[in-house]
Amino acid sequence: MGKGLLVCLLAVLTACSSGKLIRPITPDVAARGMVVVRELPDPLPSETARVPDSQYVMVFTESTVVALLDMANPVPLLKEAIEGAYNNHEAAQYKARYAPIDPYTIAHDRLQGSPLITGRGDAVHMMPLVYMVEGDDGRFRPTLVFRVESRQWLGRYMYHLPTSYTKAEMRQTAPEMIATLRHELAGGADVLRGLMEQDARGELRGDGLSYAYGSYYLVGGRVGGLVPASVIQFMDCELIEEGPDHLVLRSQGDLKAPGPNGALAYGVHYFRRDQLHTFKRR
Repeated sequence: MGKGLLVCLLAVLTACSSGKLIRPITPDVAARGMVVVRELPDPLPSETARVPDSQYVMVFTESTVVALLDMANPVPLLKEAIEGAYNNHEAAQYKARYAPIDPYTIAHDRLQGSPLITGRGDAVHMMPLVYMVEGDDGRFRPTLVFRVESRQWLGRYMYHLPTSYTKAEMRQTAPEMIATLRHELAGGADVLRGLMEQDARGELRGDGLSYAYGSYYLVGGRVGGLVPASVIQFMDCELIEEGPDHLVLRSQGDLKAPGPNGALAYGVHYFRRDQLHTFKRR
């Protein structure tokens, strides 16, 4: 079996495996409360790149150069160096453009008055950030993430924004795009605040069934250069809420997976129905 195919199959198995079990907010975390901090997870998933001095993280598809290098079976460190340099160069192009749209400021403002924001000295850190996932269709799909982390518990709440953007739109950042992104981040922060507060009250409960789902917001490009994103599914998620136009899922996932291969699966997700290419009962 060729190396490229083996990597591809391993990536699919990783995406479909149970991964880390996600649990509701623990009583200890709910009692201590949270404080919004301008931090990013450490480490970030591999094969991602932070937009410098921001709360934005880019998840690029595998470049043609990197894919060809992988097929040629180069020295692994050489491949990683080339891929890292490419991703960091691309991410740096967006630095100045996104300074006015700060996820930290938006989250801090929208969480004012929440019973979860206690001001205690031992409050748990909540990190707001945005993953921009590139797809094979050339569009970037943004996801607002509230990551809550203590020594005993890790929670992620994710709102997948309705509007996606081309690379040209991302680089031009026209005033209407900035306005749309800011508006949708504020709306997403309100949704995530509600989900976290419900979770702390023990109200985010699944229906007891198991579902499989897939979305280009989690895996946008071919895995291992071969497997289309449209066939990547994540198993063993719970359906928490179902509306006419949206679903709320609690999903297991592998936090150590590479960014383009499903690192975003773990957590509580708010999806519009049209953001899922697959959703079915197992």
